[in-house]
Amino acid sequence: MNTKKKIAVRKLLSGVLVLLGFTACDSDGPGNELCEYGTPSADYQVKGKVLDQTGKPIKGVQVVVKDLDAVFVKGEKDYVSDYDTVYTDVKGEFESDKAHTFSIGSQEVLFHDVDGEENGGEFESVTLGVDQMEKSQIKKGGSWYTGAYELKTEVKLSSKKK
Repeated sequence: MNTKKKIAVRKLLSGVLVLLGFTACDSDGPGNELCEYGTPSADYQVKGKVLDQTGKPIKGVQVVVKDLDAVFVKGEKDYVSDYDTVYTDVKGEFESDKAHTFSIGSQEVLFHDVDGEENGGEFESVTLGVDQMEKSQIKKGGSWYTGAYELKTEVKLSSKKK
């Protein structure tokens, strides 16, 4: 094929491809959804209370929020970690740092008695999934951000068998 024919065929094919490109941008598809790029995300905080079997609060229980995808926020600073560790106060209450993650559902909360006989005896460890907690949305989301959530629980720890 001579050079003039090659140039003419290239121009013709380029013109056809341009027209096809414009028709691809004609609509956003069925239902006119917007095409977006992003990563799903959500914020959450775990709060709760730890009691013994009689309903008495337990002080000093280690509460570990495990989330392999989270960025926890302490005050004004972000820090990357797979977990956040807090301890219950004299009322048996705890509150984790706020966390920013991809989605809510894969997190676990572990409760460990780390002080032995102090504060009412030795207790068995417990692990809860977030699906076992009360989840309430405290901030609406939109688009890729699904909002901010508060996860609450009340855990009763059993005494260790001697």
